[in-house]
Amino acid sequence: MEAPHNLSAEAGVLGAILYDNAAFYRVRDVLHGECFYSLAHRAVWEAIETHIREGRVADGVTLREWFEGESRLKEIGGAAYLGDLLDQCAFGPEIIDYAGMVASLWKRRSLASLGGELSKAAMNSGDPDKLLGEHEAALEELQKHSGAVVETHDAGASLLMALESQKDRASRFVKMGLPSLDRKLGGLMKGAIHVLAARPSMGKTTLATVIGHEMAEAGAPVGFFSLEMPRESLATRKACYEAWKRGRRIRYFDVEQNQARPEDLEFLAGGVDALSAKRFMIDDRMGLCPQQMAAAIRSMNMRSKRAGHGPLQVIFVDHIGHLKPDEGRRNRYEDTGNVSKALLEIAKRFDLAVVVMVQLNRASQAEKRKPLLHDLRNSGEIEEDAHSVIFLHREDYYLERAQSEGTPEEQADASRKLTAVRGQAEIIIAKNRNGPVGTELFTHSMDNNVIRERGNVERAA
Repeated sequence: MEAPHNLSAEAGVLGAILYDNAAFYRVRDVLHGECFYSLAHRAVWEAIETHIREGRVADGVTLREWFEGESRLKEIGGAAYLGDLLDQCAFGPEIIDYAGMVASLWKRRSLASLGGELSKAAMNSGDPDKLLGEHEAALEELQKHSGAVVETHDAGASLLMALESQKDRASRFVKMGLPSLDRKLGGLMKGAIHVLAARPSMGKTTLATVIGHEMAEAGAPVGFFSLEMPRESLATRKACYEAWKRGRRIRYFDVEQNQARPEDLEFLAGGVDALSAKRFMIDDRMGLCPQQMAAAIRSMNMRSKRAGHGPLQVIFVDHIGHLKPDEGRRNRYEDTGNVSKALLEIAKRFDLAVVVMVQLNRASQAEKRKPLLHDLRNSGEIEEDAHSVIFLHREDYYLERAQSEGTPEEQADASRKLTAVRGQAEIIIAKNRNGPVGTELFTHSMDNNVIRERGNVERAA
């Protein structure tokens, strides 16, 4: 069976450009050389493109001279064929229709070819996830050429396009639901990595579940890869945060240790937002590699679309130290760098924001200072790859430890200082490619899995 094509449409487009080179600019965004089924047509398109991009006229005379100089005139059927193309020239709006037809037929041929390759490879490959990942890039390349040909006739149309472009840029960011952070960051940019880093026990997972919950509640589908905490524990934390928002303080470790009051358990069960829960999907498998994560994202996207919510807008990875590289392990620095690059590729491939949790080393914890960008130096190239870097710091954590473990003098000093900072969390925006950096003060109730804007944490009695 012959591959789908339309030689008349191809000739009509080429003839129109030879007649008036301005027509090239009307179709250049939707066509490229491979779109042409005829090898002669492909050669003529490439010659036209070369001439116009170099500022030269591309018509029957100049192309004949060029093909003769390249000893390729016979390849296109001789000088007479250039005249035939002019005879088949498409006029007016027809060139738009013809160009769309040529591009559509190329996509059909490409899909058929890709399907054949995929079918053949599937019979011989032992790893379907790897196979999907390898062929996904080819599908994405086809999607890049899926835009329609658009004509603008006046300044008003250009202005409308500019306004649409601004709307599109705004849609590139997913609001976090924490106004002070959204004002500085604009939200989490899709197609990018965002680092959420802290020392152990600071509350990284708490902050991530709060942001994820707010996003899901606002309508953005969220995927959460919990690589060290079981999904039941993560769901419990999220439920306790929901309970706090509805006015009830329930400690998540009471629930996990079967010490919660029956009325609290009933309150938790009755308050689960079914729609929000469906938009917040958890994968708690350990030892994943980025390729397996990509396969999981595809599955989550299908589930989310079936539920009418659209594809994922953001994923959380808790945390990067538990991800395996796609290839064999080398050393921790190289492994983390390779994983970071793979996560950036996932962000771009699926057009979503990737929030990567990073646990800072315990050596820096002994200093009890606020974290800095250079604390990420042992985490591969993730700081370089990241669009934004956020640190979470709680001074009260160190003071509470000093109050119970320090010398009598240290205990007394910690007690005095603790009064001023108890329940306070600092979220430090250390890197922001879109705008300002700086520190925002939040309040927290870690027992209830809550980190909120200052003044809001006392909502529940």
